[in-house]
Amino acid sequence: MNTDMIFSQLLVSIAILFVLYAVGLVITLLICRKKSLSIGWALLGFLAPLVGLILFLVWEKERPADGKSAGIGALAGTIASLVFGVLNYIVVMAFIMMPW
Repeated sequence: MNTDMIFSQLLVSIAILFVLYAVGLVITLLICRKKSLSIGWALLGFLAPLVGLILFLVWEKERPADGKSAGIGALAGTIASLVFGVLNYIVVMAFIMMPW
């Protein structure tokens, strides 16, 4: 197996993982749009789940719609990060185990 083929397979695997992460983001934004929630807070929660969780907890009573939006984004971001991490681990292990 030559180096170019291995490199191209690795790039395809990385691209697939990023597409899956983007799909998670799109699903989050569609959920917020359907429920008439703030897409900006959901995006922030998705990209920085800890910030989204903090905003959810702080805004639970003051601004419930924005807090819920940030919480949904944080939950989806955490799930997407976990899935991305597991798939990334599988891809890396598959390449490590490949016979050279």
